[in-house]
Amino acid sequence: MSVLQKHHPAIVHVRNFSQDPVLEVQSPAELLRCLSEAEGLSVGCVVLEDCFTLMQAEALAEHVSAVIGINGRFSEFFLSTFYARLRIDGLYYEVFDAAHWSFFHHHPETVKAAPADRPYFITQDTTSMEMGYARLHSEVPGQGFAGGLFIPVESDEHAIAYPLYYGTNRKPVDPDDLTKGYSSERDDRVHFGTCKVIVPKSHKIGSLGSPWWKQLLTLSPDGLLKVDWPSLRNLVEEAYWNHIRKELKKNASDSRASVLYIHGYNISFERAALRAAQLGVDLKVTGIMTFFSWPSKGKFIGYPMDEASIEASEQAIAEYLTLLVRTIGSGRVHIIAHSMGNRALLRAMNDLFTRVAKQNRVRFGQIFLAAADVDTEVFRKLAHVYKTLAKRTTLYVSSKDKALASSGIFHDYPRAGFTPPVTIVQGIDTVEASSIDLSFLGHGYYADARSLLQDMHILLQRDTPPSRRFGLQEATANGLHYWVINE
Repeated sequence: MSVLQKHHPAIVHVRNFSQDPVLEVQSPAELLRCLSEAEGLSVGCVVLEDCFTLMQAEALAEHVSAVIGINGRFSEFFLSTFYARLRIDGLYYEVFDAAHWSFFHHHPETVKAAPADRPYFITQDTTSMEMGYARLHSEVPGQGFAGGLFIPVESDEHAIAYPLYYGTNRKPVDPDDLTKGYSSERDDRVHFGTCKVIVPKSHKIGSLGSPWWKQLLTLSPDGLLKVDWPSLRNLVEEAYWNHIRKELKKNASDSRASVLYIHGYNISFERAALRAAQLGVDLKVTGIMTFFSWPSKGKFIGYPMDEASIEASEQAIAEYLTLLVRTIGSGRVHIIAHSMGNRALLRAMNDLFTRVAKQNRVRFGQIFLAAADVDTEVFRKLAHVYKTLAKRTTLYVSSKDKALASSGIFHDYPRAGFTPPVTIVQGIDTVEASSIDLSFLGHGYYADARSLLQDMHILLQRDTPPSRRFGLQEATANGLHYWVINE
């Protein structure tokens, strides 16, 4: 600390002479402590030689303009080139860029070397990030890693805090500390609240973000969405609905709407919040984004337990829907149900139809049924309520969804969201999306999700019929019409 305050260096070079793994951890950690505690320091760059770890580099990048790291047998050559170039140009990312290309040309074997032997550049400067990615792609086509990698580390100022409203019949992990979230255990009541999800500037449509190693493999920044746990607020029921009314009054009368996401099997509360935020951002939702999280076990092997939980949650979801519609008033409630979540929605809508729809007190906007894990015959018998209750209902089916294929085998009967055969019900628009694995709405990320989200966005904005929507092609099955998303 005293050395840093005395000399005020522009660059701090940390080197592991001993190759001692303890030193490898302690030296950068000690530097991080100094940088975070000291006042008046203006260190611009930290170089980690033979003690580089991505976790520590990301932490250091919050306090300096750039972190450069390299481990292994090539470090001496690369760093000597880096410092030589630094005398000519003082911009760290340009110096790194020039040094790593010199490094690559003198050591072409590094193209096939392990990632651990290559230099890394970590920064929160997204401009230099974009330049670095562009160069890596344009100058070494098809080579993947090219001697150096620019890694995005986005600061909070580059992200948005996306607000969500939630209902859940899960038990809190710790009733005295809500920041620990909700468990997979079923509660005997519904909890209401709000939370925020941090969405990075580098967010890609359809994605919850990629871990750093995947960003390295794809040479593409795609920051992770994160639940802001301290923002989690539990509200009593009356305060919750009043809060929603107050929020909606901020919008014009024709924009007073809510989109409700009901997740499927194998989803935790955290994952449900992340997906709800991703959908809200990608669909450019006007109004408020809400989600109902039933107590899925959040495990691949939890399918039988999830079936029991979704059945036990039907009444809670029906009551939440009823209250949400009443709160919205003259506005619209749109629904996105995925996978097993369709079971509860179908039963809930039939319950609503029986209790209040005949009094013309319930009217939904767009209803999206994605990869519905519902017995096809049960769906055909009960789905007529959607035509009565909603402005338009769209059933997205796919032959790619592995979970649905397994469900069909498990139950020995086909599922409404899986094709073949294509499920077609009068009053519902069936759209085949076999070029897309619809599981992205629950678990993964697929680049081709864009076409599906675009179709949903058009429906939310303009209620355009399928015959007039871009990217859809008409098809027939047994004389009945449905639509296919073009590949």
